[in-house]
Amino acid sequence: MNSKKLISKTVLNSLPAVQFNELFQDVSRIINKLKTRYTLNFSLQEFIDTDYTSLFQNRVSALTKPYPDLNYEDLNRDKLLREFRDKKDYKIKIIEKLQEIGKKYGLSEYDITLNLISLILEADSKKQDVNLSYGELLSEFEPFYNELMAIFNFPSSPELKLECYDLFQNIHNKLKVERFYKNLKKLSPVVIFMFLKMKGYNITMKNLIHQIKLDEREVRRLFRRSIEVYPEYLKKNRKLIVQNQIRSIKDTFQFSEEFGRTSEAILDKFWMLLGSTTESVVAGTVCILTMIVMDIKNHPISEICDSLGFTQSAVNYQIKNKIFEKLHIPGFKTITSSRELIKELIKKNIDIKKTKT
Repeated sequence: MNSKKLISKTVLNSLPAVQFNELFQDVSRIINKLKTRYTLNFSLQEFIDTDYTSLFQNRVSALTKPYPDLNYEDLNRDKLLREFRDKKDYKIKIIEKLQEIGKKYGLSEYDITLNLISLILEADSKKQDVNLSYGELLSEFEPFYNELMAIFNFPSSPELKLECYDLFQNIHNKLKVERFYKNLKKLSPVVIFMFLKMKGYNITMKNLIHQIKLDEREVRRLFRRSIEVYPEYLKKNRKLIVQNQIRSIKDTFQFSEEFGRTSEAILDKFWMLLGSTTESVVAGTVCILTMIVMDIKNHPISEICDSLGFTQSAVNYQIKNKIFEKLHIPGFKTITSSRELIKELIKKNIDIKKTKT
């Protein structure tokens, strides 16, 4: 016999506001995944109330009664049976997830079932209204996400999309009543940009503004405000982002594997000197240093700069001020006129093989 207590709206309402909001966010993620998995005429309440185990068993009986010799493959051809099995199994997974969430918020003493979803949505009318707006928000956010991923030809998945939406939802909620910042058309590209940067995708704000045809001042204003309400963005793994951008350059320009290894070695060696600038400029500087030391001349340096959204002068500045001046090495003037000096410096610090591309 289950000795655990039944959870109630009273219990949920007694949780601290911050804790309840976090619980609500976790449950909202489950709801969003359900809506993504079962898109056709999906009803959350029907999913919660329906006994799919019984429906599955009854369907098996209905199919095997006239044909007792049906095997698993024969049964699996039945579309309705497959649907009941999938929903039966998925409900079990959701209950397990809800039980994990319950432990996280100190609800281990209570019997956690799918009804927890309904109770949380009903805990107060304000939260229920918010949930409805979340569903609407997801459907409005999704086209912006799909368009941006298609424009930049980035790979995606339903899970990645929901993860990005979670970030958007988080930032959107924290902006409260600030109408300019909550504007979906303006905010969505900025948050998607932040998400992709944190994931290490090769994207720059300049390219974002150009490709989506956005107002630069508005984008930068929204970006600053979004960071204010989501400072975790500043804790992103910047070196990982640079590494991903270098890999993207290698693949785009079809450079050799040795190019990738040399770039990685240069990045490791000079990260402390270069790491304070933007990820794209660091990645471009490292790639150009690699091209110089490996005598790669089939692509002009300007192509690398253009692909990452900055000018060659930015790389000149990095190499001169961040490397040569900080290491107290005289003689550097420009990338073009100081190629031999650059080669000498890199070869002294990095084990370079003779492979070219």
